[in-house]
Amino acid sequence: MRTTRLGQGTSNGKPLMSRGVRVVYNWNLDRRRCGFVVLTVFLSILGVVANWWLVELPTGFRIGEPSPRTYRMRLWSVKAESPSEGFLSSLNALKIDPNQVLSQKLVGLISSFDPVTRDRLISAAIATGELVLREGGLGRTGGGVLGVDDEIWKALDNLSIPQAQKNVVFQILWELLVSSQTKGRARDVIVYEGQMVTEDIARLLAAEGYRDREFPWKRFLWAFFAVAFWSNMSWSLFSRADSGRRSYSLEPSHWGFAVTVIFLCWGLQLGMSSLLLDVMFPAAVASWLFLVLAPVVAFGISVGWGIVGAIICFIYFPPMAAIQTLQAVLSAGLGYSLLRGISSRLSLLYRLTYYFVLISLMSIFVRWGFGFPLDSAVLLQYGALCLLWPSVVLALLPLWERLFGVLSPLMIMELSHPSNPLLRRLQLEAPGTYHHSLAVGAMAGGAAELLGMDGLMVRAGAYYHDIGKLRRPKFFIENQGGGENVHDSLSPSLSALVILSHVRDGLELADEYGLPDFVKDFISEHHGTTCLAYFYRKARAMGEDVPIDQFSYPGPAPRSRETALVMLADSVEAAAKAMEHRLEDPSEVEGLVDEVIKSKMDSKQLDNVDFTMREIRIIRDSFVGALRSMRHTRQVRPIQGLKEGG
Repeated sequence: MRTTRLGQGTSNGKPLMSRGVRVVYNWNLDRRRCGFVVLTVFLSILGVVANWWLVELPTGFRIGEPSPRTYRMRLWSVKAESPSEGFLSSLNALKIDPNQVLSQKLVGLISSFDPVTRDRLISAAIATGELVLREGGLGRTGGGVLGVDDEIWKALDNLSIPQAQKNVVFQILWELLVSSQTKGRARDVIVYEGQMVTEDIARLLAAEGYRDREFPWKRFLWAFFAVAFWSNMSWSLFSRADSGRRSYSLEPSHWGFAVTVIFLCWGLQLGMSSLLLDVMFPAAVASWLFLVLAPVVAFGISVGWGIVGAIICFIYFPPMAAIQTLQAVLSAGLGYSLLRGISSRLSLLYRLTYYFVLISLMSIFVRWGFGFPLDSAVLLQYGALCLLWPSVVLALLPLWERLFGVLSPLMIMELSHPSNPLLRRLQLEAPGTYHHSLAVGAMAGGAAELLGMDGLMVRAGAYYHDIGKLRRPKFFIENQGGGENVHDSLSPSLSALVILSHVRDGLELADEYGLPDFVKDFISEHHGTTCLAYFYRKARAMGEDVPIDQFSYPGPAPRSRETALVMLADSVEAAAKAMEHRLEDPSEVEGLVDEVIKSKMDSKQLDNVDFTMREIRIIRDSFVGALRSMRHTRQVRPIQGLKEGG
């Protein structure tokens, strides 16, 4: 077994000892790292600039200019930053339409006056309110309504209008003052289209989450530095070409897939950020990553990129940024727990739905914690997302598979189904090989699940590892059905040539049927570089002077834990079938498994795989249990008192 770990580079299975080779390799790696960082930073900056140009610039406001549209309180409405701002907003609304801010009773009272008097009352109320604000009347009372009545009456004493009208003006200002101390009602107008935007109005709009037309430098700088840092960090963690665990490092196609889904969801959420709509993009990203990448990799990428994206999208509205940050963390945890070990399409749909429902409930709970009223529109929004996202995730999986050549549970389930054309051929033309492959898949898949590996992928690889035997099925003993062995009439060299060729034939069939690359790895590596010892010894006994390479598989030796597991299961199952009549005692089964594993280790077939001794023991115990269950026979006892022929 190979003891090389992360950071110990290898080349062709050997440690990189030459300083010159190491320098060249690191230079190539650094070039790829720099390219990845530059690409992600460019995409994030492009998204920020495009969102500002296409969304915020046409619809945003600017201090000292007329409002481009009518701004209203959000559906979840937040309290104004200060009582003064709320009072000012009410005064501005009073200028446009008193019906928006005054009670119906007071509006009726004002309407009882003649038009000239009505205009005078409204103008007096606005002038008096602005005077109270300028002189800091609200500030001297601590921002509350108590004590403000004295400030209002002091201002009203300067007006030369009848006392009855002063009483009406006081009632107008008092209602505005009281209403400004509470949360605004949904859809209340903050500023009307064409009305001048003052600094106070601008602060109130910003508190409601509306964006101005200024370039978003804060978002731009965060996108630049945070994306540069995390892209460099994630590359360091998951793109180590010298990693001992291939399943923890990403190929270029995997990075292409991850970057595409991340920035696609970022763009969707960024475009909706001006509306403060939560589309749960961290949950969507995490679901795709967990269905395609190794769980450890998906966890790290979804947490990091989810948090960075949440802050980029809602950096100007911290409560929403906090909600999506928590979504990113929860999505990673739930994805690691729910989106692994999926064995059927129904199970996949059920788990995805459950996953999005839990995240929606968490989001609703956090919104409630921030004081956002939970009206029917918000609940309907999250309910729709729970139904929509699972369908979108499943619908786009085949597209990601085709574009990037990545694997998903759907593809692996389709490959593993008995109706697959190649497996169907194996059933009909080489039934012995087919049943051998099923047995190998059961043994290797069971051990893989105990080791926390992808059992579904291991089973699929095992089902196809011997498809090359379809070219000449009768040359393999499991398909001879107890009849004549064709190798008895062949020379050892020719027999070896036929048997060794099933690896090459399998790769050709894989290309012909368009099987994914991971299946080809199982085909080429399941024998490694082992030797056909029987035919080699037979040739030597017959006096043939032949090199051992002529009787050895071309390899390579297993380069992943998955292919190594199938190699061990393949050899154990074949050996057990050959010695079936002698495996009566449980200790004999254990001895057989130990002997096979030791032979693979001695022949250096596991040197490129980082199995620990503890994992080897788990594999050994799993194989022993599987063989015992496969070789189990039922003891049938005769029924007492049953007569012959009865």
